[in-house]
Amino acid sequence: MLIKNKKFAQYLSTFFLALGLVLVAPQYQARATIVCEKYLVSADTTTPKRSLESMDDLKVGTFNVENLFMHLGHHEPAEGGSMRRMTPQKNKPINKIQGVARAIMDMNLDIVVLEEVENIEALQELNAEFLEDRYTPVLVRGNDPRGIEVAFLVKKDLPFDIENFSFKNETWVDPRNGSSRQTRLFSRDLPALIVRANGQPKNSPPLFVFIGTHYKSKRASNYAGSENRDPESGIVRGAQVERTVDIIERLKAEYGKDLPILIAGDFNGSVRFEPEFTPLRKRGNMTDAFDALKTKVSDVDRTTHVYYPDRNSEADQNQIDAVFVSPELKDQVIDAKVYRYKDPNGRPYPLPKTKKLRDRNPSDHWPVMVTLKFKPLRDRQGAAGRP
Repeated sequence: MLIKNKKFAQYLSTFFLALGLVLVAPQYQARATIVCEKYLVSADTTTPKRSLESMDDLKVGTFNVENLFMHLGHHEPAEGGSMRRMTPQKNKPINKIQGVARAIMDMNLDIVVLEEVENIEALQELNAEFLEDRYTPVLVRGNDPRGIEVAFLVKKDLPFDIENFSFKNETWVDPRNGSSRQTRLFSRDLPALIVRANGQPKNSPPLFVFIGTHYKSKRASNYAGSENRDPESGIVRGAQVERTVDIIERLKAEYGKDLPILIAGDFNGSVRFEPEFTPLRKRGNMTDAFDALKTKVSDVDRTTHVYYPDRNSEADQNQIDAVFVSPELKDQVIDAKVYRYKDPNGRPYPLPKTKKLRDRNPSDHWPVMVTLKFKPLRDRQGAAGRP
């Protein structure tokens, strides 16, 4: 469980650390400062932990759960002492919540990043009521005015100590609105789990880093003229990618050039073909897990989202969700696949041919799951003892 403020601390017996940091690495010149908030994720003491030696593989993934709004919502005081709900979204139907949970349980991932989660309470409720309380929920409130957050679920039996770095306060000067004012860059956040073996000091090199993302959608930004200057928000999405690479390079400068890094999430664009993602591959030296496999995966099998421009158009099938790995992990990818929702008999549904069929699914995205060899990560434990 990750605690962000006093409200949560009042009813949870755990601890937190929230520090405003400026990570400085003089040898790196692309961006002088990176603004980071650092949170400790409290360890679960009720669940027996696996040993590092028993772990042959590590299963990770990403899942846009499409508006996981539960009954809680964001409320503010109103007249007469009552509370008024501020989030306009409707609650996600219970059958779709159950479908999301069924997919997570079926994939049985060790760590999964989720996009479009209402808040920490909704994530806790999903875990407690639908996931057999198998996971530690991790969520820091981000920047999205609609209240859709990037979150993690981490298996409670993992022998890890984890910190969560939040980069939600990173800023930029948006060239599209003619202003020199600094504004928040990441539409939600770019949270990063810093994962170490149990008991390792906090200044030691991590076993690996897992970054979650939900880049800006293709809707035009909410100011006059943006639909003409940047109709699909490629400029801001490209800036988010560039800053992500800055952060990856800064983490490697901080913890070692051989630091294994994953970045997973909803990229809100064709990760294979659209130019704004090129810096992730080139300067960031990150590889889509599908491309790390020795066997080529078909376009259909890589599809994570189907879009219907209008009733008369054919479906636009794309891979906009992905798990990228750094060079240290490229050869450790055992398997990568898109999870398909299943019928009551366990048979995967085909890709929907109409929007009506798609809307029956638990989400408008399909999850991506990746299996990695864990031994090379485990072998880093000896090196991880170095402060």
